[in-house]
Amino acid sequence: MEQLEQHFRPEERPFVERMAEWAELVRERHHPRLTPFLNPREQLIIRSVVGHAPDVKVKLWGGFQQAERKRAWIIPDYLDVTWDEFQLALLNIKASQWVNVTHRDVLGSLLGLGLKREVVGDILITPETIQVIVVQEMEEYIRLHLTRIGRHQVQAEKADWSALTVPEEEWQAVTAIVSSLRLDVIVAECTRQSRTKAVQLIESGRVKVNWKVEDRPAEVLKEGDTISIKGYGRFLFQEIDRKTRKDKFRIHLGFKK
Repeated sequence: MEQLEQHFRPEERPFVERMAEWAELVRERHHPRLTPFLNPREQLIIRSVVGHAPDVKVKLWGGFQQAERKRAWIIPDYLDVTWDEFQLALLNIKASQWVNVTHRDVLGSLLGLGLKREVVGDILITPETIQVIVVQEMEEYIRLHLTRIGRHQVQAEKADWSALTVPEEEWQAVTAIVSSLRLDVIVAECTRQSRTKAVQLIESGRVKVNWKVEDRPAEVLKEGDTISIKGYGRFLFQEIDRKTRKDKFRIHLGFKK
């Protein structure tokens, strides 16, 4: 366990330990465990943790294949689960008219009901529809209490999964060659600015790593990290391709405005 933990940040270790404990309980008692919604970094962590545990496996699902936020079942390796066992619900949010409603507006209204982020999955916005994937047990509560998003009066209705409308994939693939995996180096690459400017962005609190403000320029990033830069968009550190002859890193990033 100690050897596994050293691959993760100190603030991630409580989650690593909890998932390791769950995996061990599943192995010993053969009783599956279902997580709340996990962000992509947490999904990577749980796959790593369960991958090191004998006789157990992990299955992920968020309502559709490309979902960003997913729940995970930790199960004995002789079992399997179907998509409906992830206990998800799809809600359509209706209003007489939508004007410039953003992901942040919808999420803010949901959290304003007292919900935790972990019970809300992907928020899907198209010109015609707004849909939200949530844990099944919160579906009725949201339908009863979500009456407003911004200036709009709204009504949330349960929808059949056949009505799911997935927006076109917005991630753009980016390949970069960087001298190190430090946050300031990668932020400089993402924003096409100098490291000095990148450090200013970081130290002014405009950069988040895995949805938390990160003000340490020397923080070393790991595969699966999501970097949000205010005014520049969101970047997913997908993987390290290889090292170059000059001992630099060739990395793959995903970019979303």
